[in-house]
Amino acid sequence: MKTFSKGFVHFLAAAVAVLMIAGMICPVREVRAADNYEYVFHYWSFDGDGADASGRLDLSAEYPEFAGGRHGQALDCETGDAMRSGKLTEKTTAGFTLGAWFRLSSDATEWNIIMSKGNTADALHDRCQIHIGHASPAAGGGELFTYAPATGAKFSNEGEGKEIEYDTWAQVTVTYDLKSVRMYVNGELFGEEEVSYALTESLGNMNTITVGALNHDGETFKFCGLIDDAFYANFALGEDAVKAAYDSPDVLKSYAENPSAVAPEDVQGGDPTPTPEGPADPTPAPAAGSVVLFWPFDGSTLDISHNRIDADSEEMIAGYSDGVVGKSVEVDAALVGDVLTDEIDLTEFTIALWVKWEDNGQGEYTVPIAISGKETTHHFELYYRFSENTGGLSFYGTGNGWNVEKIANAERGEFCHIAAVNGDGMFKLFLNGELVYSANRTILMNGFGDAEDYISIGGLNDRTLTCIGEYDELIVADYPMSDEFIMKLYSDPAAAHDDVVKLVEANYPEGYEPPTATPEPTATPEPTATPDATDVPDMTEPPAEATATPKPDAEPTATPKPAGKKGCGGALTGFGAIAAIAAAAFIAKKKR
Repeated sequence: MKTFSKGFVHFLAAAVAVLMIAGMICPVREVRAADNYEYVFHYWSFDGDGADASGRLDLSAEYPEFAGGRHGQALDCETGDAMRSGKLTEKTTAGFTLGAWFRLSSDATEWNIIMSKGNTADALHDRCQIHIGHASPAAGGGELFTYAPATGAKFSNEGEGKEIEYDTWAQVTVTYDLKSVRMYVNGELFGEEEVSYALTESLGNMNTITVGALNHDGETFKFCGLIDDAFYANFALGEDAVKAAYDSPDVLKSYAENPSAVAPEDVQGGDPTPTPEGPADPTPAPAAGSVVLFWPFDGSTLDISHNRIDADSEEMIAGYSDGVVGKSVEVDAALVGDVLTDEIDLTEFTIALWVKWEDNGQGEYTVPIAISGKETTHHFELYYRFSENTGGLSFYGTGNGWNVEKIANAERGEFCHIAAVNGDGMFKLFLNGELVYSANRTILMNGFGDAEDYISIGGLNDRTLTCIGEYDELIVADYPMSDEFIMKLYSDPAAAHDDVVKLVEANYPEGYEPPTATPEPTATPEPTATPDATDVPDMTEPPAEATATPKPDAEPTATPKPAGKKGCGGALTGFGAIAAIAAAAFIAKKKR
C-alpha cells in the first residue's frame, strides 16, 4: 500500500477544510437527474411585497395592495392589482407545481383567477391556471378548478371541481409530471387523472407567472379576495410534500431558498425528465409552383419574381437610403402596389420585412403593411399602436375579426424585423427573430381576385394610418416559412437575402428570362469613426432600455376555461353564456 508523508496529509486536510468553508460561504445550487435537470421552486409570502424567497422571480404591480392574510399579510386583489413576474429562466417542460392559499370575497361572481402561467389567451400546451368558477351569492361561493390544455382539461368543467365557500381560507395545489395531474385541496388529494399531452415552452413574452389574474395581460378575471403563500415549481411535488407544505409555509420557504431540501421522495414520479426535443425543422423549400414575392428595394420597387409586381404603382416613394441589406425605400405616404391576381393564393402566407418607423401620419395607429382593402373578407394588416417613441406590434384580419394589440414593442427610429406566418393550423408573429405570439388557429384569407387585392406599404390601401419611415427586404410567400428561417432573416440578413433570391429563382417558369440580373446587395456603410476624445463630452447618457410589456387582447378558442371578462370576477350563467362573454371580451373592438 502506498504511504504519504505527514506534510502531504496535513496539506490535504487543509485543502479539504478550505473547500468545505468555501462551500458554506458559496453554496452551489443542486442539479438533479442524469440530464442535469435543475429543481427550481418559487415562493411568495406577500408580506408587504412580491419578493420571491428564491431570489429569482419577484412579482410586481403598478398598484399592489396587501391585507391581513393566512400567515402574515396577503395580496389583496379586490382593492389592488394582480401581480406579474418577469420571465422564467429555468426549464419548464418536465412538469410543474402550482398553488396558493386564498379567500374568496362575498362580492366575487363567476370567474376569479388565483394563479396562471403561459399564454392564457389561447389553449396552448404551455398554459396552466387555478381559478374559481361559477361563484354566486346563491351558491354561497364557487367551484375550484384547474385548467391546463396539456392535461386534457382535467378538473376544469362544471361539476369536476371542489366547492369553495365565501370568506373561507383554503389552499390548493396542482401538480403535473408528464404522467398524471393531481389536484389537492387543503393538503388532501382531491383527484388524479392521466395527462394527455406534453408541456411546451412558453413564448418569450408569455413565459411569466401572474397571481390574481390571467397571465397574458395581468388583468382579465382578476381575483376578488385575498391570496397568500403562492408557489410555483418546475417539477411535481409528491403527496407527502404537498401535505407538509399545507401544514407549514416554512416548508415552501425552505424549498425556495434551498432546492436541495427537496428529497427524491418529495417529487411525484421521481426525478423529472424533460420532454425530449425533436429534430429542428429544416428551412422549407417551396414546391414548384409556389409563390415567393421579394422586394429588395435596391433602387427599384419591382418584385424580382416573374410576377414583377410593382410595390409603388403610383410612384409615391420619397427615395432610397442605406438599408439593412443594400438600399431601403423611403416612405412618407403609403405605397400602393399592383393588384395581386387570383392566381396568387395567400390562404397560407409568410410576410416578412425590415421597418424603421420614424413617424405616424394619423392618430395613435400606424400600419407598416397591409394586404387587400379593409372592406374585403381577406384583409390583413400588421400595425403599431404607439405611445410616444414605442410602437406596440399588433395585427388584424377581417376574415375572422381577429385583432390583437400591443404584443411586443418596437422603438421609433430603429430598424426592426417583423414577420407574420400563417398556416399549418397556426398563426405566429415574430419581432427581431423572436416568436412573440402564437395561436393554434389561422387568419382567414380566402377570396383573392378583388380589384383591391394589393399590398400597401406604410399605410392602409386607402393611404390612411401612414407609417413614415424606411422599408427593406419585403417577402410575401404563399406558404409558412420555418421559425429557423425567420430567425435567419433577422440574424444574418445578407445570407438570408441570397437564400430568398434562390427561392424566387427556383420558381421561375420554364424559359423565363429575368429582364435584368438580380441586383447585388451592397453592405450597409460602416459608421463614421468616433471623434477624438477631445471633441466629445466626457460623459454620455446611456440609451434608455426598450420596455416590452406585452398586452395582447385575443379572441380565445372554444375551450372549457374562463377567458375574457375583466374586473373583479365576472357574471356569467351557463356554458353558452360563458362562451359568448369570453368571445366578446377577447375580440378586440374594431380599431379606428
